[in-house]
Amino acid sequence: MLPNFLFISILSSFILTHSHSQCIDYQKNLLLQLKNELIFNSPLSSKLSQWNQTDNCCKWQGVGCDVSGNVVTLQLNNESISGGVNDSSSLFKLEHLHKLNLAYNDFKRAPISKGIRSLTNLTHLNLSYAAFGGQVAAEILSLKRLGSLDISNDYRGNARYHTLLLNMNPLKLDHPNLEMLVGNLTGLPELYLDGVNVTSSHERKEWSRVISSFLPNITGLSLCRCSLFGPLFKSFWKLRSLSVLRLDLNDLSRVVPDMFASFDIRYSKFGKS
Repeated sequence: MLPNFLFISILSSFILTHSHSQCIDYQKNLLLQLKNELIFNSPLSSKLSQWNQTDNCCKWQGVGCDVSGNVVTLQLNNESISGGVNDSSSLFKLEHLHKLNLAYNDFKRAPISKGIRSLTNLTHLNLSYAAFGGQVAAEILSLKRLGSLDISNDYRGNARYHTLLLNMNPLKLDHPNLEMLVGNLTGLPELYLDGVNVTSSHERKEWSRVISSFLPNITGLSLCRCSLFGPLFKSFWKLRSLSVLRLDLNDLSRVVPDMFASFDIRYSKFGKS
């Protein structure tokens, strides 16, 4: 899970909009189609329920546009969404999207849609704590511009989402596996996979070699409760750009904060509890 100060910082960047932009008609229609497709609890919605109250969709809650009026940001976290994002969703026709946030919804263990591959301009993708389940979609590998990927689903310590943890089919990295994921997204500076099941016993031991080999410039890494074990490979100490690191609730040997004393880390958490 992202530390609060970093999560707030990222969210604040999501809500920056060009208030003087005029949205493009076909993209406004796509947003309205998306609203009709989504299954959500209207009384609990602060964004979707307000859409279409003005002609300019760039002024709608959760929507951000560039100076040309293209929808580039969609922040639908905490909207009580429980379904409606399938492979043919209108969401995946918003080809200018740079930032997509569906965190803290309840997709009831549905897999991440393969339609995500259509959003090739994405730089930020946050699907955390949204109760997605099953295999992580291989189509994420095609999102070469990603600068931040968060598909965490570790609900421990969060009473509000405890029932989701009890009923969910956790996300897992099998095919693609961890090496395929980071090997295809080598420019990724931020990776958050809390609670994602790394299924291969080889990768659960070799994860630090995989991360350091493919993401040498990573700045934020969170792998809480990913069933990792074993010592860290020496190559991990080359990741000098790390400022956020969380490895707790794994079975890692000899991981103590003193090891990272020479790192410029602003937030870290280790240990088994």
